[in-house]
This record gives sequence, C-alpha cells and structure tokens, in this order.
Amino acid sequence: MNIIRQWLRQPHARLIALIGLVLIMPLCLRAALGWSNPHGYLSDLCIGSLLIVLLHRRPWWLALPILLAWGLMTVASAELVSAVGEYELSKGFGQSNLRIKEINDAIRRLDVRLAEIREQLQPPAAPPEVEAARLPALDEESTAGQESTQ
Repeated sequence: MNIIRQWLRQPHARLIALIGLVLIMPLCLRAALGWSNPHGYLSDLCIGSLLIVLLHRRPWWLALPILLAWGLMTVASAELVSAVGEYELSKGFGQSNLRIKEINDAIRRLDVRLAEIREQLQPPAAPPEVEAARLPALDEESTAGQESTQ
C-alpha cells in the first residue's frame, strides 16, 4: 500500500495513470477484440488525447464523473458492436460466399428435377409411320379449307 502511495506522489504519476486508462487501454482492447479498422484506432487516439488534455491537473471530483461516463460509453459501444456481429452471423451475412454457392447448387438441382418432370409430362413421340400418315391428312385438310374459302 505504501508503494502505491509513494508512486502516486511522483509528479507525473497521475498523468501516466490517465494515459494508461484513456489511451493505452482502449487501443489494447481494440486489438484484443480484433477490431482492426484504422478509423477506430484514430477515434480512440483522438478521444483519449482530448480526455488527457481536459482532465490532467483537474480535481478528482471533476475528473471522476467524466471518466465514469466515458467508461460507460466505451462498454456500451463494445456491446453494440458485439450485438451487431452476432446478428450478422445469425442471418448469414458473414458467410455470404458459402450461402451463394449453396443457393446455386440448389437451383441446379431444381433445374434438373424440373427437366425430368417436363419429360414425364410430355406425350410420347409417335412412331415415324404414324407421323408420315398424319402429314398428308393435315395437307388434305388445309387444302380443303382453302378451297372452301375461295
């Protein structure tokens, strides 16, 4: 306990503790959680630097509520990012390439099955002798129809 009190009496101890709390800790947490977006790191650096400038050499009763509010907002943003990530995984957005391949395979199987059903529903083809006998009969009907109209 005496070591901590002696360390806190050093001139730069509070500044080092503040830097560790609002600058180093968010950057390490971002890296540990796998959030590697450069804009996030830049945001953490800017907000941390702003808090250091605003809270250094201020009374503890003024700095404490601001740090508590900042901590709550940090936890809330982490929970929000986690919830959105879980939602995307549950809806399959994170596995879109796999889903697209599965859908394409299902469509191919469906096309094959529909082609089989169409073949079963089509009437069987008549033998060539029957087709040859039907053609002259159709020609006679069409010529008879043309003669009657003249």
